[in-house]
Amino acid sequence: MNFKRVLELSSEVWLCAADGKISFANCAAHEFLAPAMPQVSLVGVALSDVGWGGIDLHTDAPQRVITRCHDGKTLETELRLARDGASGEVAIRVVALGQSSDAGHLSPAQRLDRLLKALDFCPDGMLLIRPSNWTVLDANDVACRMLRLRREKLLGAHPYGPYWEYANREAMENDFIKLMGQYPQPMMAEVEGFHREGYRCPVELTKHVFPMGDEWIIAVTMRDLSERVIARQQLDLMRLVVNEAADGVYVIDPEKFEYVDVNEGAGKLYGISREALLARGLRWVMNEANANEEDLRERYAELIRTHPASFTTERPLRRDDGTVIVIESTRRAVRLHDRWVIASVARDISGRKAAEEEIKRRMAELARSNEDLEQFAYVTSHDLTEPLRMMASYAQLLKRRYGSQLDESGREFIEFIIGGAQRMRLLIDALLQYSRAGRAITQIQSVALDDALDDALANLAKALSDSQAKVIRESLPSVAADPVGMMQVFQNLVGNALKFRGDTSPEVRITTQDLGSHWQISVADNGIGIAPEYFDRVFAAFQRLHPRNRYEGAGIGLSICKKIVERHGGHIWVEALASSGTAFHFTLPKQPAAATR
Repeated sequence: MNFKRVLELSSEVWLCAADGKISFANCAAHEFLAPAMPQVSLVGVALSDVGWGGIDLHTDAPQRVITRCHDGKTLETELRLARDGASGEVAIRVVALGQSSDAGHLSPAQRLDRLLKALDFCPDGMLLIRPSNWTVLDANDVACRMLRLRREKLLGAHPYGPYWEYANREAMENDFIKLMGQYPQPMMAEVEGFHREGYRCPVELTKHVFPMGDEWIIAVTMRDLSERVIARQQLDLMRLVVNEAADGVYVIDPEKFEYVDVNEGAGKLYGISREALLARGLRWVMNEANANEEDLRERYAELIRTHPASFTTERPLRRDDGTVIVIESTRRAVRLHDRWVIASVARDISGRKAAEEEIKRRMAELARSNEDLEQFAYVTSHDLTEPLRMMASYAQLLKRRYGSQLDESGREFIEFIIGGAQRMRLLIDALLQYSRAGRAITQIQSVALDDALDDALANLAKALSDSQAKVIRESLPSVAADPVGMMQVFQNLVGNALKFRGDTSPEVRITTQDLGSHWQISVADNGIGIAPEYFDRVFAAFQRLHPRNRYEGAGIGLSICKKIVERHGGHIWVEALASSGTAFHFTLPKQPAAATR
């Protein structure tokens, strides 16, 4: 009942009952029925336990009964009952006719004093009005702030006229007559008032009358509805957003196996209106999807057991016009008041699925094209080797047999032929290496990078000796990789450090760093260095930064390193050192990466 707050403040003994049990008891009732026993709660106690088992709950005539208190004492009492039609509860006012507790002996003045002291503990605005002279008897601080009047100005004032709910005394007297006629039920109204902070806001007024000695008092509760209105506006906004969402939103009762509600987007997925989908119901949707009811019920039960977990499924959906789309549905159990519901969000992913299929098709085509290109490069480089060898051999034979018979220009032309054939052979070998480096990883295993580095240095033993190079190395980790590929990376990076050395003896420093999910390996040298504008270019195939007569090679080594590192799920880059030289860094995942092309 909305007037329970007023009854709580009353010094009269008030209880409410429902289903044969006490559902509410104010402080005075606790003092009356359980004196000096604050730990006792009367709520839930059967009416028969206090001697009221035989009372008539459907009459408003006074009833005399013997009331049994919690401490065992019995008292003769008179009960007055009033039924609340909205909730079905019965309000019971208890008047002691014989010996009673101290609460029963309080004078009207004492009861009024107790009530006035309790007003300031109420979080709402509370106003007491005396109908005998239509003046304000008292008001708490909240009411003063909401009425924008000081307490001394408010006490004794007439509660009608400008800025009051009632324009005149006659209107207030008419409401009082109505209150008396429906006692103990309250009257409620919503008006515009002032917030306790001073701004205007909606206010809910609850008016209730109760006796105080020989007179009646009107209690007015003023509740600020600002937060409620804001919450209602937010709820309306959320409803609008959900209803206008492109995705379908469903709320399902797992017990009744029917829709509680759906949004407009849910109907649009089927090509029908929201109302039509609600009319067809969940079982129609289930039949359209060829779903089993028992399986779906078990799935809903599992969602409730595993709350707040959710699960997502995909399925085809046939629309009313016969077209078929693919939807993705995510379901989750939600606690709504005292029951569970299933919230489901469905999205049309037909476009996404089509795009995924197109990507798969193109990736397959790209893979086949790459395989064809790799095979072509391998075959071409292999088939061109023999003609080049013959061309170079006959040119050298021509030089030996007839070189003396040729003039200087003729001998120079022969040298051009031999040099061109050798350079072509070098490019073909580089092309063959590059095509092999681009093939998928086939020998993933645990590789100690120290062993891969040892193999690379062994292959470079002569170059290391000739250049009197110094290699400084840290202990390197083990990774899941292709051992040959790792050896190639170290051989190319260290080989470049030896090739592009400066005037001093080369020094190569190999270090490692733990990046958490990856290892970073660095190969630094004290060579001639690389200008920053060429950092990206050096990793491209057949790119040279220096003339062939100064540094031999086809410009393929770093591009092979890039290909090997990236197909292992890593990244390679270069930076210039502050002193001199260059540092190449590359990363490798601690967990094996999927083989890529």
